[in-house]
Amino acid sequence: MDMPNPDQPRWDVALEALLAEQFHSTATPLSQADLQRLGHAYTIRLDDLLDTLCLMVEHGTWVYIDPDGNEATPDRNIVKLLHANYRLNPVQLERLGGSWRPAG
Repeated sequence: MDMPNPDQPRWDVALEALLAEQFHSTATPLSQADLQRLGHAYTIRLDDLLDTLCLMVEHGTWVYIDPDGNEATPDRNIVKLLHANYRLNPVQLERLGGSWRPAG
């Protein structure tokens, strides 16, 4: 049985770098509109960006900020769909309608 390597990130490090670069270029949390523009510019599915962000939130390297401006945990049911490679519809996307920023 293959054991996960604890030194290996569990998310796409190329997407992590792209998201970090985008955040640092604006110094503001990334909204879904920002993620959509980024995905369009680099031909990356929004769901893949959101899945990477959710994984990073789970591991404490990024923070999700709910629409009211509070640090929060992303909707667990939606996160499960993303982790299963499910493509979200507009109603489901609304449940992740906050913003994202690096932790710390």
